[in-house]
Formats: sequence, structure tokens, C-alpha cells
Amino acid sequence: MANIIQNKEPIPKTLFTELRRTERLSEQTKQAYFQAYALNLLATTYSRTKQPDSARYFATRSLKMAREQNISWLIALNLFYLGITEQFKDRPKAAIQYYQKSYRIADSVNNVSMLRELTRHAAESYAHQDKYQEAYKSLLQSLAYTQEFYYSEQTKSIRLQELDSQIKTLAVEKALVKEQSQHQRTINSMLVIGLFISIVGVGTLIYMRRQQKLITQQQAVIAQQQIRELELKSLRAMMEGQEGERSRIARDLHDGLGIQLSRIKLFVEAHQEALPASVREPLNQFLDEACTETRLISNDLRPYALSTFGLIPALEDLTQKLNLVNQTNVIFEHYGETPVLSDEASVMLYRVIQELMNNALKHADANTITLQMMISEATALISVDDDGCGFAEPSRTGNGITNIQSRIDYLGGQVMWQSEAGKGTSVMISLPLKSSAT
Repeated sequence: MANIIQNKEPIPKTLFTELRRTERLSEQTKQAYFQAYALNLLATTYSRTKQPDSARYFATRSLKMAREQNISWLIALNLFYLGITEQFKDRPKAAIQYYQKSYRIADSVNNVSMLRELTRHAAESYAHQDKYQEAYKSLLQSLAYTQEFYYSEQTKSIRLQELDSQIKTLAVEKALVKEQSQHQRTINSMLVIGLFISIVGVGTLIYMRRQQKLITQQQAVIAQQQIRELELKSLRAMMEGQEGERSRIARDLHDGLGIQLSRIKLFVEAHQEALPASVREPLNQFLDEACTETRLISNDLRPYALSTFGLIPALEDLTQKLNLVNQTNVIFEHYGETPVLSDEASVMLYRVIQELMNNALKHADANTITLQMMISEATALISVDDDGCGFAEPSRTGNGITNIQSRIDYLGGQVMWQSEAGKGTSVMISLPLKSSAT
């Protein structure tokens, strides 16, 4: 919201307070990415309000955090703002050094918009140093990037306006020539008609090419939509198959193996007197463990609490069971009303959370795992954090992460992984409730 408000004219006075509050909140919640971005927005806002010292302070802090997280675009943007502050203080040489560092990063990712602004500001700094040859080269680069940036429908509109201006000019010239002689008016009229036909032909050609391009773009969009629909259908069929198979196996375990184990236990209890004590006690223990394991597997395949009571009670039941069978302390916290989700979305979200917590228990070697769910009117935010060993880069080849990403994509949400070796792992999921509910 602050990023949107920042583009308003004039800049609201409350924007500085909101950005500072966002930066503090990001620091408290250890969201380094958002904290660096908030600092950058503060630098941008102070730069626009002609406060270079404050802009430099926040750009420097944002640059440090961006480098720690290796965020290339944010590093380049902060270097650019530091160059602007040096230029504002009439230190063009220092400004050029920042522009050059930012230019190298922007050029490596082909950020044409930023390259255009960097070369334009560099030309101004060179001119302040009386280095007119370098200023001229930078200005030529800026013009080239501007041409590349605006080589679009906008430039076509400008050319059509120029053609329209030429037509109006010719009409004025025709009126002037009319006053001189009738013969000259006839000749000029013929020239104007011929030119008009040419312009109409050129305009028709431009229009046809534009229509052809629009048709091609529409066909590409339709093809992408069809591919996306096929992907969603395939994903839905796969997930329905998985859940159906889980439910079938759960029923078979409960109604088949579970009942058989119960019958065996009842039989053993009825004939305990015929069994020696050395056999009776271990046999009862083995049967109890088998019954318990069968119930746990059946519940894991199709959680009874999820289908009966809903998502929040099912997650509470999951954390309780994990605490019973693991040494790791599992904590569940939720804020806001119970989210309105369809049965399909509830199952998918439960499976995602279950997979994340199982991954943390198996691989993180953590003391504490915290599951948090924050519900607003339109969005559900879910985070799974652990204080375990962490990792440098998540593996994208495993089925677990692939299943998590595909399920969240299917629900129209987003998932973000953040981890550092020795400092634990944090997974944040953002899920739109309206689309999930439908």
C-alpha cells in the first residue's frame, strides 16, 4: 500500500510514518526482504522530497541488507539513489561512481528502464564536471534505451499523430495556394489527393499490421489459457486420485485390518487363562501397539478431525499427535476467524502443512516448530518456522516441495521459502480466501 501511495502527487505526509512502521514490523518479524524494501521506499520518498541526507541514510541501510540477501535489483536501485544524493549535493564524481556500479548490475539483468535513467543522470553529472564528451556518450545511450523502452504501441500512436499533423499542414498550404491561381490550385489539389491516398494506404497498412499483431497476441493468450486449464484439470485429477486412494486405503485399514486386529485382541482376552503369563503380557502389548499404529496410519491418510470438525481442529489434533510421538516441541497458533474453505481446499492446505511439518521433523533437527495461521477477510497467511539447521538453497527436485508448490499454485496462492544454514527455516504461504472457498 505504501508503494502505491508513494506515486501520488503531492506525497502524503503520513507516508513516512507508515513506511517507518512497516520497517520496524519487518524487523520484529525477521522479514529481512521486506525490511530492505521498506528502507528503499523511504530513501525514494526522501529523495523525491529533496531531503538527500535522509535519503542517503536509508538507501545505505537498504543496500547493506540487499547485499546480505543478494537481491540484485534492489542493490542496483539503492546504488542509483545514492548517486542521486551525491548529485544533489553537487558531488558529480562520487555520483558517477555509484551510477557505474548500478549500471553494471542493471546491464547484467537487461533492466532497460533503469539503464535509461542511469545514463540520463550520468550525462548530467558528466556535464557538471565539464566532461562534455562523456556526457554526450551517456546522452546517446539514454536516447537508445529510451527508443528501446518505448518501441511499442505508444510510439506507433506518436507516429500516427505526426502523420495527422502533416495532413493538417498540407490542408493549410492548399488554402494558401488557392488564393494565387486557379491553375495552381488544380495542380496542388491533385498533389494533395495523391498524398492523401498514399497516407491512407500507409495508415491502412499500419492498421492491418497492428490488427495482425493483436490477433497473434490474443491467440497466444488463448493458447496459454488453454494450457493452464489443461494443467489445472490434470492437477485436479491427480490430487483427486491421490485423495481417493488415501481414503480407500484408510477405509481398508479401518474396516479390514483394524477389525481383524480387534477380533484377535478379543479372542486373546477371552482365552487369557489358557496362555502362560510369559506369552500373555507381550502378546497383549503387541496387539495394542498394532491397533494404535493402524489407527494412526488410517487417521494420517484421511484425518477424521478434518472431515468432521474442520481445518483448525484438525491442525490442533495434528500438533497434539506430533508432540506425543516426537521430542521436538510443536506449537500451533491461529488468529482471526476460521477460514471459509471448500472441502477440496481444506484437504489440500492440510496436506501442505502436514508435509512442511514432517519435513521439519525429519530434516531440520529442530527443538521447536511453530505453525501460525493469520486470517483476514480476504487472505490467509500460514507460516511454518523451525529453529533447526536450515539450508543454503531448497532442493526443487524432491516430490515434497513440488507437491507443496503445485497445490498452492492450484489454490491461487503463493509460497516463499527463507532459510540460512544454522539459522532455521521459515515457509510463508499466502492464500486468497475467496478463490479458495469457491
